[in-house]
Amino acid sequence: MHEPQGPLFFPLSRPRRGEVLEAASLETVVYIPARKNSTRLKDKNAARLGGLPLLAYPVLAARRLRGVDRVFVDTDDPGYADLARSFGAEVPFLREPALATATAGLGTCLDVFLARLTREGIAAPGRRIVMLPTSPFRNLAMLQDLTDALASYFAVKTVQAAHVDLAASAFWLDGRVMPASSAFFLGPGQDVRWVKPLGLFLGENSNESAPPGVNMTDNYGYYVIRNPIELLDIDDEAGLAAARRIVSLGLYDFGMDFA
Repeated sequence: MHEPQGPLFFPLSRPRRGEVLEAASLETVVYIPARKNSTRLKDKNAARLGGLPLLAYPVLAARRLRGVDRVFVDTDDPGYADLARSFGAEVPFLREPALATATAGLGTCLDVFLARLTREGIAAPGRRIVMLPTSPFRNLAMLQDLTDALASYFAVKTVQAAHVDLAASAFWLDGRVMPASSAFFLGPGQDVRWVKPLGLFLGENSNESAPPGVNMTDNYGYYVIRNPIELLDIDDEAGLAAARRIVSLGLYDFGMDFA
């Protein structure tokens, strides 16, 4: 069952009272990437889970969110495009073949997609929310909280977090390995957290949404996911089998009816 995560956010910096991002003249869009030729799990975005393709889960959840104007699917495959449209998503064009490879980064695909939406006059994205089909276990109330939080944070992201042992960690800098402890100066009671973004919800504002004179680019809110079911990323047969068992046993509360 879905449980409150608390504490909800670990923000890098908190907005002052009254500093609320305004996006009235721009649209809030949900971006759902769905490349056809997956490598480890063939055709994974169309794999069935609880009677629905994985692609349907973020589309149906996004369409129920207050404050979301448009839901787009970015795919290179006409069959995926038809599937996405059947659940209410928009697919205004197909992804270019050069970006339909395993090496094409999510950020690059997102930027190209949003730029084309703007250039062709299809949409005016001000806030963008990324949801991956392979992370289907999302509670609707959680998603609404995160969507609402984009009015106060430049970016809001679901993450997996862990404490970092500085004494046992290092990083690569200027061609050499540096002890992590040399890069952090912590006071009493302070610690360092490592965070991994998750495909459940990755939201961000454009800079045009910031109040005059306010730089919001360093204002991030991290929503830490602790429910092991929500951490599941379906990327192989074992992950898909585990997800199917979770759904068949009714172990997760999506907070919505998919019928």
